[in-house]
Amino acid sequence: MSKSRILNTLLLTATLLLAGCTGDAEDEEDVAPSDDTPQLSTYSFTGSDSAQTNTVNGEDELLQVVMDQGNSIGWAAVEVKIQVNNGAPMICDSQDSAVSCTYDIDNDPEWSAGEQIIISEGQDDLCSGDCNITVTIENSQQEKVLGSFEVAVS
Repeated sequence: MSKSRILNTLLLTATLLLAGCTGDAEDEEDVAPSDDTPQLSTYSFTGSDSAQTNTVNGEDELLQVVMDQGNSIGWAAVEVKIQVNNGAPMICDSQDSAVSCTYDIDNDPEWSAGEQIIISEGQDDLCSGDCNITVTIENSQQEKVLGSFEVAVS
């Protein structure tokens, strides 16, 4: 065997050893990095006008929102904001009618795809006729907007 061929073989062997391409499969499994990266979840929501007619009183149901797609999210992390006719944004609260707007939650500990919420006025009249409402759904724990859309309500 020629000296250059022996040298090439030694260089190739050294390269493979340094690159970690040799060794037992068990060793490779022990040092394989775990996949702790967060999984991408795309959210999709659909909003529609409530069947209830808006009045000049508060506590009217304004619209329904269905989570069409996305990972389930615990109610404690859900933040619902609305803007009526491009006015100031309001943060809605679940089950507290003393605030400007509310949304209902079910007994399930999280909001999952296929489930709906109903956004309603609190004690104040927000929309007594036709209006456009921009809804923003956020994960407040991650400070991340999950979806935003506009609904014409009457």
